Parts: sequence; C-alpha cells; structure tokens
Amino acid sequence: MHVNLNRLSGQCLLVGTDPFDVNEIGIHGYAPAHHAAVRNDVESLKILHEHRADFSIRTTVDDYATPLEEARSMTRRHVTEAIAFLQ
Repeated sequence: MHVNLNRLSGQCLLVGTDPFDVNEIGIHGYAPAHHAAVRNDVESLKILHEHRADFSIRTTVDDYATPLEEARSMTRRHVTEAIAFLQ
C-alpha cells in the first residue's frame, strides 16, 4: 500500500491494497509522520498511529529529527495540534 498524505475534501487517503510500511523514509528523507507533523495533520497522524507508525523515527537529512522535533522547529503557530498529539 502506498501512503498518500495529500488531503482531499479534508480526508487523508490511504491508497492501494498491498501491505505497506508506514515508517518508510521517502526520497527527501522524511517518513509520512514527519510530513503530517509539519502540516499539523492530526487526522493523518491518528491513522498512522493506528497502523503502528514509529513516532520516534528520525529523518535521514538535516537535523535527523523526530516528527515531534520537526513540528516544534516550525516557526508557524499552525502546528500546535500536531505537537499536542505527538507529546
């Protein structure tokens, strides 16, 4: 299964039927949880959590941060819900 965190009508999409790794690091060094955290996408974080995503996983670039650390590094206030969920 491919994890697609693009939003359509306010819903997170999980596309495909094969087993998938929710902790797979993408070509830019981020796992789906990192992308959801910096977008303040709590619905996606909840879905990833249900599928046993590892929220302690670190990026393979930049500061080698966890999703929580990535959200905290954002200067925008819009990530506060993600930070609260990840703590």
